[in-house]
Amino acid sequence: MLIWRLYGHRYRNITITLRVIDRARYGQAISGHNQYGLWGPGAMNGQVAVAIGFTEPQLRQFYDEVTPGASVSPQYAMPEESGLTIFVCRRPKKSLQETWAKWKYLN
Repeated sequence: MLIWRLYGHRYRNITITLRVIDRARYGQAISGHNQYGLWGPGAMNGQVAVAIGFTEPQLRQFYDEVTPGASVSPQYAMPEESGLTIFVCRRPKKSLQETWAKWKYLN
């Protein structure tokens, strides 16, 4: 499962591409960003999540185990889109269905 929080128009376009690629090869990707937040998590259990665009303290609200992985800084990214850490999250404190309202945001 991939959960993303993205900033800026350029990333929104990439998000759509990631969603198609992710479903084709790896399963469903979800996001609380804008319209994606209205779709909800479906039946996904969130036992393991790969998250980008969040801080470790934000993710610890929802997961007992949060492990930082790689950091990404695309060459042409906006400043707020650079230096993002990819986290692997395990052992959710509650189900995604119970916490989905806290994952949703508009910007």
